[in-house]
Amino acid sequence: MFYFISTLSFSQEKESKYNANDIIKKASLAYQKSSYFSYNSQYIMYADYVTNKILEKYQGYIIKKDNSSYIKIKETEIITLPPYGIRIDNVNKVIAMIQSDETTLQNPLVVDRYLKEFNAKLISSKGEFFVCEITPKKDNEVNPFYKIIFQIRKTNFHVIKQILYLANQIDSKDSKGRLISNKPRIEISFSARTRNEKKESKLFRNESYISIKGNEIKPAHNYLGYTIYKS
Repeated sequence: MFYFISTLSFSQEKESKYNANDIIKKASLAYQKSSYFSYNSQYIMYADYVTNKILEKYQGYIIKKDNSSYIKIKETEIITLPPYGIRIDNVNKVIAMIQSDETTLQNPLVVDRYLKEFNAKLISSKGEFFVCEITPKKDNEVNPFYKIIFQIRKTNFHVIKQILYLANQIDSKDSKGRLISNKPRIEISFSARTRNEKKESKLFRNESYISIKGNEIKPAHNYLGYTIYKS
């Protein structure tokens, strides 16, 4: 995804060599092999699959440095600092210590994780982007998504946008205040973010989040009063 490889020239003949599975795997590989990137993210939840009515909108960002990463989504922080994985809920003041591979699975840019339970197809290769659609396999009865669409830049396999069509209904209100139920969609867009090495360096230190003494783990100073859970 964010692997800065040299610009490739895609002729119509070359494009035909890539199927959706190939493209999605290349996007994840580009992310995994990147030594550094910094991207802003924007999340917009719409009331249903086609409307422009916004139910919720919030910002976030993703920073990756070598094998570590920091993700901010609204009031949640997800940090990968091998061998540690840390998920922080700033609303409920909870720090969850989890396996580092679990935080990777919560990263919106590790898109190949879907291929085990989803079928993928390439729905467009026009212009600058590949557009891939994934849908749950028939034998997968329980899935939060009806389908997901990925927009992936051809030159470097960066994921630029995701559209998640939720399978379950949620309640909202119409223009007259009446309660209605619809299946929403969430659009996630990614854009380049200005690098700030001094500020970002603090994000990749264990001591920014936790204090470890022997087998005891306590919240760091900025998280005093938070409860720590170990998985």
